[in-house]
Amino acid sequence: MSATGATLERARVMVGAEIGHYWIFDRNVLDLSAYGKFVDNFSQSFSSVVVSLGPQAIAVQGILESQYGADTGASASLSLGNMTRIYLNYDGKFRSALQSHQGTLGFEARW
Repeated sequence: MSATGATLERARVMVGAEIGHYWIFDRNVLDLSAYGKFVDNFSQSFSSVVVSLGPQAIAVQGILESQYGADTGASASLSLGNMTRIYLNYDGKFRSALQSHQGTLGFEARW
């Protein structure tokens, strides 16, 4: 089995905003934020990939993103003194042909 290389060219414009606030209490810091942005993929170009197995071959075209979409996300972080922090992050991508969701939960310790 073998496959040829592929190229992708994409030009996009993103416009968005982020809002956040933090509170300090008892040497702890709570930080909350959220963002949203509009995405316009105004130019996209994919090459096809030729996949072959012996004498048989097939050309496969890449999948383009929809022209318009939105990205959103939120974050929460709690610093427990100077040495530890717990956090939670979410990022979502919303297009007409796909949705993508990603989350992160973490603990950070310094010594």
